[in-house]
Amino acid sequence: MAPRSRKTAITPNNKVDEAIQLTIAGKPVGPGAMMSITGERGLFKFKSVSWSKEGNMSLTFVGGVVGEECWRSFRPERVKKVH
Repeated sequence: MAPRSRKTAITPNNKVDEAIQLTIAGKPVGPGAMMSITGERGLFKFKSVSWSKEGNMSLTFVGGVVGEECWRSFRPERVKKVH
């Protein structure tokens, strides 16, 4: 059996809310903002935000290493820099 490809893009079920306006690292950000994530290579484009039942915020992005972009979700604490 061949190993699973890491390049498989998974589309999240939540829709992008154009009204999202967050402040991360002291800068206002909305959908389309480019960010660097601690421990990850490449840049990520912010798409949406969601909350768990426990009230934890999760940010959804598209990006990563050029040629291997995929959908990823990170906690706000992992944002290193807003470009």
